[in-house]
Amino acid sequence: MDNERKNILVLEDSETRIGLMREALGTLPGSFTLQCWDNVWAMRKQMPRWLPSAYLISLDYDLGDSRTPNPGNGMDAVQALSGHQPMCPIIVHTSLSQEGREMVRALRERGWSAEQVLFNKREAVQEWLNAVEMLTGLDQRHP
Repeated sequence: MDNERKNILVLEDSETRIGLMREALGTLPGSFTLQCWDNVWAMRKQMPRWLPSAYLISLDYDLGDSRTPNPGNGMDAVQALSGHQPMCPIIVHTSLSQEGREMVRALRERGWSAEQVLFNKREAVQEWLNAVEMLTGLDQRHP
């Protein structure tokens, strides 16, 4: 793994999901740092700082549990990423399958490598971790 790109940028409003992601990443070789936002506006503002070191981005669609009024949604995040060159893979992790497909399609049209994980149950974190490994090539580095 490129040591300069160990940050995983996460748009997620659920502390439970973030905890599950941290726990899952702990099973992988290497050290990862999660930079999390619960609203698109903070993510967009801080993105120029974090994007150059991003190893992976993971985006939720529905941010209804955000502490921020009017937190935006996943398509707002896709729009924010449109102004940047594709730098790393993206996982769309949402319980809303149609919205997730739309996000993936829009990201791919803009040149990003993107996959969707339907995150609608606790066990979905394993599917998310599988996508992390596949998109980053970590699945080829350890059994």
